[in-house]
Order: sequence, then structure tokens, then C-alpha cells
Amino acid sequence: MKILYCQSNIDSFFTAVYESYYAHRGAQAIRPFFSARSFLDEAVEIGCEPSYAEKVKIGIVKKLGKSGLEEIFLAYRSGNPNKESIIY
Repeated sequence: MKILYCQSNIDSFFTAVYESYYAHRGAQAIRPFFSARSFLDEAVEIGCEPSYAEKVKIGIVKKLGKSGLEEIFLAYRSGNPNKESIIY
């Protein structure tokens, strides 16, 4: 399984989403750097690229509206340790 690992901030998460969809990396999950890893998974570490994050935000607003983006921000701020995978 291909998993993208991102930093613990929203722009890094959106960068990982960009890498998965627009760069066609086809990840099955997005997780934070500090989460446990399996040697069976293909792990790809993703940094933070603000221009990629902005493109994803614009795409979300176009498809889901501003309220959809706000819902994602609220979910990201939750205390759930699996929030990246859940939102993805």
C-alpha cells in the first residue's frame, strides 16, 4: 500500500493531497510523519509546498464551496490521531 507521510500542518496535508491527485502518486492513505510505519508499505515523505496547497484549497472551494473547506479545517483541528486519513 502506498502511503504519503506529511508534516503536522494543514498546508503539508494539502500538499500531500496534491501529490496524490494531481501528481498521480495514487496513495491509499495520508498520515503524519510520526505515525507508525509498516515495512510492507511504500512510504513517501511529502514536504510542504504552499503553491500546491493553495491549488488544492481552490479546487475544494470549486467542488464543495467555502463551507466544505471550513469543514475540512475543522476536522483537521480535531484531536483525532488519524485525521489525515479520515479527511483524505
